[in-house]
Amino acid sequence: MAQPAVDPGVLQALDRMADYLRGLKNFELRVSTVTDEMLDHDQMAQIGRWATLKVRRPGAMRADMRDDRGDRKLLYYNGKTASLYDPGTRYYATVAAPSTIDETVQLLGQHYGIQLPVADLFYWDSNRVDLRGIKSADFLGYAEVDGRPTNHFALRQEGVDWQIWVERGATPLPRKLVITTTMDAATPQHAALLHWNLSPRFAAGDFSFKPPPGAHQIAIQTVDGTVDSAGQ
Repeated sequence: MAQPAVDPGVLQALDRMADYLRGLKNFELRVSTVTDEMLDHDQMAQIGRWATLKVRRPGAMRADMRDDRGDRKLLYYNGKTASLYDPGTRYYATVAAPSTIDETVQLLGQHYGIQLPVADLFYWDSNRVDLRGIKSADFLGYAEVDGRPTNHFALRQEGVDWQIWVERGATPLPRKLVITTTMDAATPQHAALLHWNLSPRFAAGDFSFKPPPGAHQIAIQTVDGTVDSAGQ
């Protein structure tokens, strides 16, 4: 049986997508996702989540994240600090942050476990990926996503299969993403649809958090279980 192959054209197309994303200075991105989660009695359920990201590079971002269970979080980043606010409890935490969005997203994910939707798409770089870990990479053909013509790619890594639909033409934007966890016998999936606005209008106060009346500042816990109160 022939071994699956890594099509270098797929990696080149993803590099082109990533280069284009890194070159965007201002944009608004709406993401809708569904994620398979196993219930206690071994039944799979889908959980819906939505997010709106406002980005002004190099040092301003806001994210409004919510799910179908009613949970909502707001994240503000102004180039100096990052603040996470929960309108339901009126608790918020503020931490010192690096001067760029890319560094801040990595800090939030690695140090605090705060994951922004589809953040990994902005860091694809085949020159930094261990290509030995990619078992196959295929071009599956053309497809339409929300009326946009796209190229459909599929890649396989240890424990994960993922598909991505990238807009054809001069604006290679990712339009859809599906990740399948193959190391789990239930093979749960995570799917995301991405809606882009490349000419957004931002208000002056979009990126700076001002605690509303009744809000309470708390310390934030890091992924290793320590409590970071640097922002208090």
